[in-house]
Amino acid sequence: MEGPRCESKRPRGRQSCDLCRKMKIRCDRQNDLPCSSCRARGLACVVTAVPRRTKEKRAQFLHSIEGRIERMEALLQSGLATKAGLPIADQEADPTPEATITALEKDMSNLVLNDAGEQKYIGPSSGFSLFSPRSLAWMSHKLGSPRMLNLFTRLHRQGFIWPTARFEGKWDGQFRRSPLPSKQAAVYLVDRFFSTFNKSYPLFRRDTFQALFDRQYADENAREGSSFAALNIVLAVGCCIAPESLRENIQRVEPSCTDNLTQMSWKLFQNAYSMFFNILFLQFDLLSVQTLIAMAFFMQATVNPEGSFLLIGTAARIATSLGLHRKLEGFGLEQVELEQRQRVFWVMYIFEKDLCVRTGRPSAIDDCDVGISILTEPCDEEIAISVGTRERVTFYPFQHMCAIAVIQSKVYRELYAVHSRVGTTAERLESISKLDAELQHWKEQIPVDARPEHPIVCERDSQFAIAILHFNYYHCLIAIHRIHAQHELWVAQQAEVESTDKNTPESYLFSDREESRSQQQSSYELCLAAARSILYLAAAYLDGSHMQHKLLWISTYFPLSAFLTLFTNILQRPLSEKAESDLVIMVNSYDRLRNIFTKEDEMLYQFVAALVGETVSSAEQYIRDARAREAANAVQATIAEQSGTTSNPLDGGINRSLDDLNYPAQPGLSAPAFDPVYDMNTFNPMTDQGSFMGGTFTGQGDLPSSYVAGFDSDEFSAPFFANLPQFESTGMVGLDTPFPFTEYGGWSWTPDQ
Repeated sequence: MEGPRCESKRPRGRQSCDLCRKMKIRCDRQNDLPCSSCRARGLACVVTAVPRRTKEKRAQFLHSIEGRIERMEALLQSGLATKAGLPIADQEADPTPEATITALEKDMSNLVLNDAGEQKYIGPSSGFSLFSPRSLAWMSHKLGSPRMLNLFTRLHRQGFIWPTARFEGKWDGQFRRSPLPSKQAAVYLVDRFFSTFNKSYPLFRRDTFQALFDRQYADENAREGSSFAALNIVLAVGCCIAPESLRENIQRVEPSCTDNLTQMSWKLFQNAYSMFFNILFLQFDLLSVQTLIAMAFFMQATVNPEGSFLLIGTAARIATSLGLHRKLEGFGLEQVELEQRQRVFWVMYIFEKDLCVRTGRPSAIDDCDVGISILTEPCDEEIAISVGTRERVTFYPFQHMCAIAVIQSKVYRELYAVHSRVGTTAERLESISKLDAELQHWKEQIPVDARPEHPIVCERDSQFAIAILHFNYYHCLIAIHRIHAQHELWVAQQAEVESTDKNTPESYLFSDREESRSQQQSSYELCLAAARSILYLAAAYLDGSHMQHKLLWISTYFPLSAFLTLFTNILQRPLSEKAESDLVIMVNSYDRLRNIFTKEDEMLYQFVAALVGETVSSAEQYIRDARAREAANAVQATIAEQSGTTSNPLDGGINRSLDDLNYPAQPGLSAPAFDPVYDMNTFNPMTDQGSFMGGTFTGQGDLPSSYVAGFDSDEFSAPFFANLPQFESTGMVGLDTPFPFTEYGGWSWTPDQ
């Protein structure tokens, strides 16, 4: 009885016996009676029970999915994906190259998401990689509070960094055609384009474009395809870089035009974009590539890097389809056309490589397959700059822009691409040394009066093109050395805080750090010197009266990346002799940037104001706290010495506040009277800025007079360069003498001064 009861309770499985199932025939087994097949063969009729797996209930499955999503959101929002929260099962295993790559990617990369599901990837080569989760964790550890993390969270929730916010109120994505301005008004915009933008980046030939211009205005039926798109985007870029006086000229010849230049530029851009389908699928020609490049420049000028990145990538694909990357002689193309094809390719190459480094994303152009060289002979459209005071030298910056773009591409490929991060520190140092030597060789080919690390000596109208070269040089120098310097400093400290396990990928990555400490310090100082130079250039040459300064994103990207570099140095070394002077540079250079923003840039203004305001406020507070701790430790050490006893100094940790120390703070820096994060919505570029940063910066008046003298934010302009020697006594880097690289010693690439 026991046997049948047990079998009756067995889980339901298949009813066929093993033999019938194997023979794939019908089994006539009934209850415990053997089937006919088994009886005929004299075999035992056996049924092997195969219980069914219990299906997970739908509610339980959904609950599991929700829990996993909540955990992922918590990690993304906090930005602190520590080992304790991640199921890493192989922490005790020997580190592998893949683990090293993952560690570096975690250190310097960032995937940003918002509540609507939009995503944005910022790679390690970007100057904004400091906002990666690992970087924010490091800053929170140093500051003792998540204020920078909260700032980043607030900024990305408020929408500025998302393309949808930048297009709001300007374009709804619909294809609409607006009438072209009158021919007389269009002439003003075309002249502006060719006298500014096209001089630095010879994208179009003036004679070829003039023929296109005349055809478009002579026959309205011809307003289709890439020709119509090219005309509109040239007019749109002309609007972007036109001063208000040009708007008055347009109003004079076309009284019916009531749009301002910004509104006009977006309508013209919509006209160009209405031909996007034709350009991509119906009309592959050189003019299509030129149009897409100009559209990408427009996106960058309006601070839309996502649109710019996509457009320039599309231009690169079409250019490859047309063979612009190869020297195609003997196919019936005239020499003038061959040179124009090469020139268009290099304009695209400059912009694409620079944008890839800034965003930290891979390039759409394979350097290994580029078969054309940089043109050595300038064309009529290129700007010819006369530099020097005694002996005038004619200088063509376009060729040098092409050359440094090639170096930028190598920097990304050899230092930041995934395959480059598998090697050891020694291999990385070898790459850094080679790239730095190549960059220094590039610099030496430029005339002294236009050379980076030297003052710019040329006419005012030509300063912009040279300033671009200087910005790119310093940014490239930082990109070369940051991978070994600044990054390793904060990662090393964070790794020590997070874990004492010596077998983690991080400790493997820096196992030979002792051997490269001098090179690391040299790289770190080079990054700081280059960041200071960027802010000097921004303060001296970014002028609101020159609208072409908006074209290359230099009004935001270069200064802000330099801000972040100096900010990390203050957190690393708050008591260094240059910490306070760096703070003054940051404050006063921002005041110059403020003049570039127009009333249409209010969202950009709020973004920069919040980021710079919180950065400076945090740095100021951190210096105050460090001073107070040092003074308190000195007092306690003196008391202990007098009493003849030994005592541990006060805890130097960042979590200790001034109130806890019970010691008066140093009078050098006052506490900030405003919180730029919470007050950012009150900033308006069109209202009085007297109480805002850079005008009368809170705490600036309390800075030690030893380095505040000579800094007047209302008079901080181009003559600032003539007065640079007065700041040298304060430890600030001057640009009227060769860049003091040699004082940081240890690198074989360092030139002898």
